[in-house]
Amino acid sequence: AKPWFMLYATPLVHGPLYPPPEVADQHLSDDEKYQAMLRHLDSNVAELLAALDKSEQRDNTIIIFLSDNGAPEKRTGSNGGFAGGKAHYSEGAVRTPMFWVDKGKVLPKSLDERAITIEDIFPTLAARLGRPLPFATDGVDFNAVNSIKQIIDRPLFWMSRGSSSILSADKQWGIAEGWTFRLMQSEEWWKIG
Repeated sequence: AKPWFMLYATPLVHGPLYPPPEVADQHLSDDEKYQAMLRHLDSNVAELLAALDKSEQRDNTIIIFLSDNGAPEKRTGSNGGFAGGKAHYSEGAVRTPMFWVDKGKVLPKSLDERAITIEDIFPTLAARLGRPLPFATDGVDFNAVNSIKQIIDRPLFWMSRGSSSILSADKQWGIAEGWTFRLMQSEEWWKIG
């Protein structure tokens, strides 16, 4: 079969809270709407996986599923016990699950607890496909043996709306008010605000 690519970028689960059609006429609390939207997302993903099974392409397909941030703090239990949530820079905001399914390359039901980022997806996928990356990125191929130390030793940075967070190389969290910038190719720090 000819290679193909699909990006399913869904607004689920995201505000504003609009329940799916099958429960739209019910008078639901915000938590119930959120849970209904989550079930709808699960159903949509299951439908995509079923289509891959039906077309006999699932075993030859790389599936990547992730979120760019944690759930809102007001959704109790949604962030796996980590403090904080969306629009904050604590573990509950930025430590999110990612599922990477690649038969024969990733062990089923395996768990990798390294701190990787969305920026790591492109170099990892390009390497997996045997293609050069056509642009520069801060990300690394997280499957490459020579990247293991780089992933373990690198600090990670998040910035938004006047606050920032740093996960240092020793895996300590730091949260700062104002903006913190790192100059490219430098360990020099600038704090503004």
